[in-house]
Amino acid sequence: MTSPGVAGCFGKLRGNGDFVTRRLPQRFVVPWDAMLQAGLVAGRAALGPAWLDAYLTAPLWCFVLGGGVLGESGWAGVLMPSVDSAGRHFPLTIAAPVETHAWSIWRPHARAWFAQCGALALATLDKHASLANFDAGLLALSPEDDANVVPMPPHAGTWGTSVWWHAQTLRTSAGLPDAAFVAALFDDRAA
Repeated sequence: MTSPGVAGCFGKLRGNGDFVTRRLPQRFVVPWDAMLQAGLVAGRAALGPAWLDAYLTAPLWCFVLGGGVLGESGWAGVLMPSVDSAGRHFPLTIAAPVETHAWSIWRPHARAWFAQCGALALATLDKHASLANFDAGLLALSPEDDANVVPMPPHAGTWGTSVWWHAQTLRTSAGLPDAAFVAALFDDRAA
């Protein structure tokens, strides 16, 4: 399998007043945005006044999307709660394309790559973080060494599936997660 491609991003950054998108195609961004919007609406409806605290204290989630979820390629990345300079809350996503059958990227061999993505995402919360530095960090994300990745066979049931995890929590979804699934990502009490 090949390493993840160049990483891009979509979402809100503390130092910016609007959505930021870098190097992610519209075939990723449009359905991803709709998924997140639906999840945020569902979370707010379910939690009421408790939503903001749950959102702001939610963990950073790693994810892998199998081929067929958002186009032919798979995707790997991280998702975390974020906010823009105007105080509007919306998650930040860092994602990179991976080969369709490169499901093994989520295996323990890829921990370093996901850790780099997570550290870069968390650094955006610093009040001195800049979009230019963040974008340079995206470009500098070092992909996994192919020799350390054990590919899974195409018949391993990865087509059309997404996997999400943090710490000891693992969740799966057929296709993109629905609104309730996404709402639960930002309410870790539901784990």
